Amino acid sequence: MSIISKIKDFFGLIRPINMFGVVIAVILGSLISGGFDFYLSTICVISAFTAAAGGMVENDIVDLEIDKINAPERAIPSGRVSRKQAIIFMIVLFSISQSIIFLTNWLSIFIITTGNILIVLYSLKLKELGFIGNVIVGITTGYCFLLGGASFAGGLPIFSLPKFSIYITSPSLIRVVFPAVSAFLMNVGREITKGIDDIKGDKEKGIRTLAVVLGPKRARFFAISFYVATIIFSIIPYLLKYFKIIYLLIAIFGVDTLLCYSIYSLLKDYSPKNAHKIKKIVMFGFYIGFFAFLLGIPIF
Repeated sequence: MSIISKIKDFFGLIRPINMFGVVIAVILGSLISGGFDFYLSTICVISAFTAAAGGMVENDIVDLEIDKINAPERAIPSGRVSRKQAIIFMIVLFSISQSIIFLTNWLSIFIITTGNILIVLYSLKLKELGFIGNVIVGITTGYCFLLGGASFAGGLPIFSLPKFSIYITSPSLIRVVFPAVSAFLMNVGREITKGIDDIKGDKEKGIRTLAVVLGPKRARFFAISFYVATIIFSIIPYLLKYFKIIYLLIAIFGVDTLLCYSIYSLLKDYSPKNAHKIKKIVMFGFYIGFFAFLLGIPIF
């Protein structure tokens, strides 16, 4: 196997498309909190990226035996990347994430440290617990925004670093809480919907999702409740005057409209096939939400 092929296999383990969302969320969190510090914010982006990447690799290691049956073409079950190599790669990724964050401030350190613990525990045990695993995914997604905010408005770094900050508005940690909560609510709903889509495989893996325990018909109402909560919460940032009217317009006509359609669709059809479609629609709405918060920042 050529070196290029090996690099591609390792790169594939970290799911680069998923990592793109992590990077954008941290950068957006920084901008929403008031601006961007070249050093601190960049360190937090790298730390979050390697943490999420380590979690992806860990998940493939834990699922190795199942993937030998269900996804034998993947890098680890196919043997293109050995289990030992994957473990070393995972350790390197988590080590980078945890070590470089100590160049930032205490709030960023707290977020990454607790985030890394949750990510490791998720693949080892929490994923099997179904709804608890869904909540963990929601928390770690929201953490990306909080980390970005902490990088800019979370206090001075422990070690003296050159200051190179760009301010677009007055620093505020409170402002970044809104996209973090929205991300949490939306992603928990999406994870429950994903459980309906993955019900067959989750039964084989012994993962007790709401769809497995309660059945898709009842599980959909839990997903819907989180989508409804997201819609209701979307109005609050504007009412409290933390974001401009453009935020509210994009949130209502972009994100909330897609969520309303998802709710309607799940009420009509709770089959795995439809759940697969809905989880993609919700993810698209999630990215529209990025623009809503970004364009709604009250610039100086």
